[in-house]
Order: sequence, then C-alpha cells, then structure tokens
Amino acid sequence: MIKVSNLCVAFDKPVLENVNIEFPDEGTYFISAPSGRGKTTFFNALAGFAEYSGNIEITGKICYLFQEDRLLDWYSAEKNIKLTAESERAADYYIKAFGIDEFLSKKPEELSGGMKRRCALARCFAHGGDIFLLDEPFRGLDRNNTEKVVSETEKLKGLKIIITHSEEEISLLNAKKAELFNT
Repeated sequence: MIKVSNLCVAFDKPVLENVNIEFPDEGTYFISAPSGRGKTTFFNALAGFAEYSGNIEITGKICYLFQEDRLLDWYSAEKNIKLTAESERAADYYIKAFGIDEFLSKKPEELSGGMKRRCALARCFAHGGDIFLLDEPFRGLDRNNTEKVVSETEKLKGLKIIITHSEEEISLLNAKKAELFNT
C-alpha cells in the first residue's frame, strides 16, 4: 500500500507539487505524461532517493527497476542477476523466463541494449518485493521479449506501478491509470 499526501519535490524549480494519491496492496497501474513532468522523480521519492516535503506511507518491500539498466560492469550477467536475488531459485527462474541462459558469462559491455534490459528485469523480479516500481520496463525490447516480460509482470504478486509512454504497453498490461498529472 502506498499513500502520498501533499508531496512536493523541487530541484532548481518545483518538479512535483502537492501530489496526493493512494495505491492499494495489489494491482497494476501506469503513469504516463510528457518527458520532464516528474514521473521518475515520483518513483525516486517513493524509494527514498529524492528529498521531498509532504508525507509518504508505504507498507511492504519496494523493488525498483530504474530507467537505466544499472548493471555492474565488472560482473557477468549471471552475477548481476543473482547479486540481489531473493533466492537462487528465483534468479534461475527469471534467467530462463527472459532467455538469458546463453549469455550468463558475458559482461554488460558484451550485451545488446535489449539483453541488458532483460538482465535488469530479471534482477529486479528475482529480488522480489510487495511493490514493483518499473520505470520504462520495455525500453529496447522487441515484441517477443516485451510479451515475455508482460507475462511475467502479470504473475507478480503485489502492487505494480509502471512508467510508460506506450499505449500498446498499457493495453498489454491491462493497467489502470494513476492520475498524478493533469495532461
């Protein structure tokens, strides 16, 4: 569960002003708005990575998929995925589900953009949580891999909030719109 009251975040100028929203314990929601409106800043505030005023109440463990893949260059794909995994079994499941098994020994610099994204997704999902903050999760994925990720996203228990610009992704996920912005 997430309850946000009067959330304000400012850097040089206000980015988010008086955001009030609640999310239940379960369900899939999307946030969509033009670039620069504060979508990622909202996630960063929820995850404790941005200073803010107002109130944020969260019940449960957050798992955050950043907009960037943030793989550790000095580790193999396998080590990146297993580093924070809830269990070896969870890591192995997502490695197979996302078709990463043949690339496990490769380092991030040896992977394509789509493969890096799949590794980041596998790491996120294997980490587990009650609340999944997914920032542009399908970026760089082809249709086939997008469908695999959608299928695995639907299986996740708990609350899933997804930042996306794609109407197709929204319809694939059958997600509800989270009204943060007047667009």
